[in-house]
Amino acid sequence: MNYTDWIRFIGVTILLVAFFLNLRNVIEKDSLAYILMNLIGAAIACVASILLNYIPFIILEGCWTLVSLYGLVNYLNTSSKTPLTLLLWRRERDEVIKRKVFDDAKKIKMTPTGQTDLNELLKSMKPKLHEGQFVFCLVGDISSLNSSDIIMTFREEEGNTLILRKEVADQLHLSYSFVASWITLTVHSSLAAVGLTAAFSKALADKGISCNVVAAFYHDHIFVDQKDGEGAMTILSELSDRMS
Repeated sequence: MNYTDWIRFIGVTILLVAFFLNLRNVIEKDSLAYILMNLIGAAIACVASILLNYIPFIILEGCWTLVSLYGLVNYLNTSSKTPLTLLLWRRERDEVIKRKVFDDAKKIKMTPTGQTDLNELLKSMKPKLHEGQFVFCLVGDISSLNSSDIIMTFREEEGNTLILRKEVADQLHLSYSFVASWITLTVHSSLAAVGLTAAFSKALADKGISCNVVAAFYHDHIFVDQKDGEGAMTILSELSDRMS
């Protein structure tokens, strides 16, 4: 290959790497890294096309470069911070959050253990249906998200799973495939309790309702298909009444 081919190869490789990293949720489409890789890759490929005097690719990669440049300007305007000051700002913000979490933890009066007796748990579980629709999303970097918008987060090898209100996910342009109703069992159940999840999941399964369960410090939280919210509440209430 001559030097023009190498220039074009480098530019296209940068574009492909950016695309691959985005597919793997390593970088987000609106991240600075993704925008810069597209800008640099398209600009290099455009230079190669100019050297080859290949008009269609000059137009294509020139437009790609301009769109990426627009994305960079928009990113800098919306963040109103340079990458370095943005990093420093995030570190300062994280320290503030850590201090607030520590202070809040000291103020919270925690009951160290919850109920473990299965019969008592079933009798007093008192399900509560939350208003709204909720979704599960997979993202890479969560540092730019507002923590108050996140209901739950769990880190897996493939990325960070978030539970969000549907309208929040839509505003952030996050994809999802399951829209759920959220039910909380308001009884304080121990994390060591045996049989509660099996009991209510079987009651729901017998009626053809699938459930996704999240266990938090105080309560169990059940996410069912949005169309099954009221039906699940009826089933759980009936199960609790039978144990009374």
